[in-house]
Amino acid sequence: MTNGVSEVGLPLFDAASSAKPVAPAPPASSLTPLTVTVATALRLTGLGRTKLYELIAERRVETVKVGRRRLVSVASIERLVTAGC
Repeated sequence: MTNGVSEVGLPLFDAASSAKPVAPAPPASSLTPLTVTVATALRLTGLGRTKLYELIAERRVETVKVGRRRLVSVASIERLVTAGC
């Protein structure tokens, strides 16, 4: 991208105003997730499902529920691993 033009030669403009060029989103591989699924948290930590849910109940691992889905905070997993169980 150069001068508000995409890689395919199209101008990059904000949907609300055609006068403002917008930066493209960073590649998905460079984004660090804020949360992961329980299954991914299990793979990242190597813990069993029962132990992970015990840590969640003890509030040593933070989660958020979105609908029926429980997402685990990556920051809380990092703190847990850094501090040790």
